[in-house]
Amino acid sequence: MLRFLSMTIFCILFAAGSIMPAHAQDTGGPIVVAQAEKGGLFRSLFGKKRKVKRGADIRREVQPTSPVRTQKRRKKTRSAGSKTSRPAVAAASKSENAKRILVVGDFMANALAKGLSDAFVANPDIVVINANNGASGLVRDDYYNWPLETQKLVAERKPNIVLVMVGANDRESIRTSEGQIPVNSDAWRTAYEAKVTAFADTLAAQNVPIVWLSLVPVGSPSLSRDYSAFNSLYRQKAELKGLNFADVWNGFADDKGGYVASGPDINGQNRQLRAGDGLNFTKAGRRKLAFFVEREVARLLNDNQSSIFAGLTDPGADPTAPALVPSLPAISPMIPIDAVSVRPGSELSTAPAAEKAEPQTEVAANAAEEARKAIVPPPGRADNFSWPAPQ
Repeated sequence: MLRFLSMTIFCILFAAGSIMPAHAQDTGGPIVVAQAEKGGLFRSLFGKKRKVKRGADIRREVQPTSPVRTQKRRKKTRSAGSKTSRPAVAAASKSENAKRILVVGDFMANALAKGLSDAFVANPDIVVINANNGASGLVRDDYYNWPLETQKLVAERKPNIVLVMVGANDRESIRTSEGQIPVNSDAWRTAYEAKVTAFADTLAAQNVPIVWLSLVPVGSPSLSRDYSAFNSLYRQKAELKGLNFADVWNGFADDKGGYVASGPDINGQNRQLRAGDGLNFTKAGRRKLAFFVEREVARLLNDNQSSIFAGLTDPGADPTAPALVPSLPAISPMIPIDAVSVRPGSELSTAPAAEKAEPQTEVAANAAEEARKAIVPPPGRADNFSWPAPQ
């Protein structure tokens, strides 16, 4: 017990000596235990820790850190030469003597004009004049009088050919001095036929080649049926006045003559042809609409189609030599206008049935069949829009 007490006192004295003032150690004076703080040595060694009140200003020494640099991610943009971008066709400057195509009508005529502009964008010898009025028609001549305006346009622009596509806005009542005539009534049909006849008379009097295009099916079945009836009237009056009529209905219809939003484009690829509203056309649809009349336009502008497809000639050939039609034209032979028309008696066509022709001899029938095969493209090609025979 005494030994343990002695060791305890020695440890205390040794600990006290470690904090003794320097002058006491040097002079050999009495050992003085330094008081670190009030309460003595044992309190400094075993006393309670001071509590820090919340909110006290305690500052910590924090090592400075380098600022973090944030870099904004650059958006990836496709360059003009990327694989997904399509090379744009350079627009050719039109020559002073370029052939002028005047396109008149409503919003469908606007699509036709844009499609033709794309078709002839690189041809300096053809210029397309878009003279449409999207909300116009033959019913509201008080809003826009097409017979009168057509005469002015032909006199001012002096076109070499006029393309007409009108009637998509005509399913509305006709206003007269006695009141409005309801749509599709007997009186309305009589009045509308008179307006179509007057417009056909105006077109025939212009002494310019005319191509009157039919309307195409739209998303509304009832509106499509009325458009089909309009087409029959347009064809009748156009042919009566000696005008060219192009029925393009089947190019935008299914095998039953109904509306389709997508289908093969001019390259045979399945594309969206009509806009979401079921009325307007996409760019591919506008180009396909123009495709149906390109060859007819070329024929009417110039009997030699080499002037229309001048860019297809051999660059090393003699420029003074007469141009030849290429053996493989850029645009494959399309179905003739008469062959594209809606079949008589179909659901969406009100065209009268064709008169029965006299029976042909076997030789004449074989010759007609060979001629038909030479005109109609083979099955499976992009410009063959015929439907397979029912099983």
